[in-house]
Amino acid sequence: EYKDFGDIFSQERIDTLPEHTKYDHRIDLIPGSTPPFGPIYPISEKERKALREFI
Repeated sequence: EYKDFGDIFSQERIDTLPEHTKYDHRIDLIPGSTPPFGPIYPISEKERKALREFI
């Protein structure tokens, strides 16, 4: 059933990047700077406590 899609999951396609397009995104980094510290996503106080204990 999935053999028609074998080329999509080939090792060659995994090891290569897609071609550049006009929709490519770029993040310009400032040399010598560090990223700001902060939560990536909101978590509850209970989750935060569990995370701190785990770390």
